[in-house]
Amino acid sequence: DENQECYGCVTSAPYLICSDELTWAAAADACAVFGLHLVTINDAAENSLVASFLSGTTWIGFNDLGSEGTFAWQDGSPVTFTSWSSGEPNDSNGEDCTHTNWSSPGLWNDLDCGSTEPFVCE
Repeated sequence: DENQECYGCVTSAPYLICSDELTWAAAADACAVFGLHLVTINDAAENSLVASFLSGTTWIGFNDLGSEGTFAWQDGSPVTFTSWSSGEPNDSNGEDCTHTNWSSPGLWNDLDCGSTEPFVCE
């Protein structure tokens, strides 16, 4: 079903903020249904803007699924900015996907991709 209500999504252009909790891969697939991808954050201003829309931890498109320790954006954009929380990423128990607003608004953490989180598409 291509109805954004299925994922509890609301539009805040150019983003689609979705409250349903899915695994990282399922969230990426849900974004693709709308012709979008998990959000790519290019700078501190965009990170603050995205964080301001969120009430808790939320999947973004940053991961090291292709090569352990080398994080990349799902859409292939160059990595120009990161906002890791202190001590992150730590790959605890094989964490390969990234969520934001962990421990403080705008800070990132690596997390097991099989965990379920809300997500942001763009």
